[in-house]
Amino acid sequence: MLLPVVKELEAKGFREYWKAKRLPLIKRSQRELSNFVHRFQPGEEIEFMLGPGQAPDSITLYLCTFASPHGIKLCGRRYISDVMFSKETTLGIAIHEMFHPPYDAKSLEHELVKLEADPLLKQAFKTKNPQYGYPTMRGFIEENVVEAIALFICQKLGLEKNPLA
Repeated sequence: MLLPVVKELEAKGFREYWKAKRLPLIKRSQRELSNFVHRFQPGEEIEFMLGPGQAPDSITLYLCTFASPHGIKLCGRRYISDVMFSKETTLGIAIHEMFHPPYDAKSLEHELVKLEADPLLKQAFKTKNPQYGYPTMRGFIEENVVEAIALFICQKLGLEKNPLA
């Protein structure tokens, strides 16, 4: 199904556009990020939240263009970020994605049932922006737990100045 789309893009000069405009953005962002991330050591904070020995030894970033508005976890410790995101946002996405799934849901079944019944969470789930996905209450709860953990760590590292904003 994609072959006709790719052929049309190539016929319209996308390859040249990519090489001239988009690839230089990726290379510049890659250099900037490489220098930036070495100032931070999120592993200790991730391990504090997940437990001893649970922090990743490495995280693989696939730096893309046309990937916004979201960072995307692929598998394990691999994720996608967009060159248009700030360096702080890209590192924050990496931290965020390391917490999916953030907990052993089976051991927290009782607490999750309570959260699913909470009127405020029910209202938040009902009125959430459908663009952000999470069609189930459990997925919605997980994403919000992960986001809270990531914001907490980003603030401790100095990446997030005002997490409540």
